[in-house]
Amino acid sequence: MRGTRVVLIGLLLACSAVVAHAELKVAFEDSAVTIAGATAGGDLAWFSVSRHSPEYWQVVVVRRDGILTDEDKNGTVTIKLDEPVAPASVWVAFDLTTGASVIGAPGGHVERLRITDAADRVRPGAAGIVDFLRDRHEVVEVLLVRPGQGAWGLAVGDGGASDGDGKNDGAIRLALASLRAVHSTSASLAELAPGDVLAVIDTQTLEYAIVSFAAGT
Repeated sequence: MRGTRVVLIGLLLACSAVVAHAELKVAFEDSAVTIAGATAGGDLAWFSVSRHSPEYWQVVVVRRDGILTDEDKNGTVTIKLDEPVAPASVWVAFDLTTGASVIGAPGGHVERLRITDAADRVRPGAAGIVDFLRDRHEVVEVLLVRPGQGAWGLAVGDGGASDGDGKNDGAIRLALASLRAVHSTSASLAELAPGDVLAVIDTQTLEYAIVSFAAGT
């Protein structure tokens, strides 16, 4: 299963990074992205945000996500694209069995992007709510992964329809019930559960964060 959403933004910023978590590894080809080290025969959730500039005054932001099964049972899956991998893109993958994750971007230049205080900026709110405390990021794409059950995603904008408080105030409230299923064995998300992992990518800067929620959140 794979979904793609396109929105228009007025600025362009390229970025390149590769940061691995646990045993997963990501590699980029001309029109494909390969994830290795996954559970043999298991499912892998993936998510990307890319920025394209078809005109000098215009930037197109594309979100892609989906679920792939390791049919060959060799721990490796490949995301095949109908076009070259965008140089300005960030890719996130999760092993749905173990919860292991990997983040990468084409180019090979290793760089930790600037959302390093994610634990302070992304945290549980009321039941079924995640609060984003941000000072300048207006729109983020998110993917929530619950190992063994599935993955859910959404674009969330400060003051937009997906913002739980509806205010352009520098803080975003994400209602879990509003997330759309990328793949799920559950009907809906009522609240956070121990082991949930949230991936966040800023659509303008391509900064990212991965936040794990432990028991007691």
